[in-house]
Amino acid sequence: MGSFSEKSSLLKDTSVIITGATRGIGVGIANELARLGARLTLGYLENDDAAHELKQQLSEKFHTPALFKGDLTSPEGASGIVKSAMDAFGRVDALVSNLGPFLWKLITEMSVDEWDHMVRANLSAHFFLVRELLPHMHERNEGNFVFIGGVGSGQITGHPRSSAYNSAKVGLAEFVRTLAIEEGPHGIRANMIAPGVIDNGEYTDGFKERIVEEIPLGYIGEPEDIGKAVAWLLSPDSRYVTGAIIDISGGYHLTMR
Repeated sequence: MGSFSEKSSLLKDTSVIITGATRGIGVGIANELARLGARLTLGYLENDDAAHELKQQLSEKFHTPALFKGDLTSPEGASGIVKSAMDAFGRVDALVSNLGPFLWKLITEMSVDEWDHMVRANLSAHFFLVRELLPHMHERNEGNFVFIGGVGSGQITGHPRSSAYNSAKVGLAEFVRTLAIEEGPHGIRANMIAPGVIDNGEYTDGFKERIVEEIPLGYIGEPEDIGKAVAWLLSPDSRYVTGAIIDISGGYHLTMR
């Protein structure tokens, strides 16, 4: 029996929506799922060049993905991307919800608008997408959700300058677990991956050198590390896993402060 990585058709013709798909972790997820045969609908907000470049790269080797440009922090945006996927592939088997900007500010520095945006993008947007997809999944009595949280999303520890982001991500962890309970009888699974420090090409000088000292495995992760974990959660190999929060952090979730 071949290894998981050798199963190049493991997700053959699985229709998957990926949000936040055209940069960093999203690209790593898209590449891995496409390699395993999935048919992808890629959601993005602004960067047309990055979206079309990724579409071209995937199309050269795998199925041509559908693109959806829109603001998924609104119910209308959620409805739009689901319609786009349904029009392209006839159904949606899974959602990889990778939406979620970060804000680094003390509570005293944060505006009401900034707080609202963090909560809406990192929590409410996931609800809008789930609400759109559940009726379709109920019709077939199957479905799969993978949410991308933040490092330590399954813990309540407190972390300076990230109150809005972390509050929303911890709330998302509760949402995922509740979704798993409510939708399990419908054959629908829901899990979260909580990435640690992943090299997305955007870190400032010196950051990686400083942070690596706090990572027990001693190195920074790559987007493909998250992509492979997502692929496993979408595959039949993880059929008995739901409501899980999986830290992919090299152990950083154990030492972060």
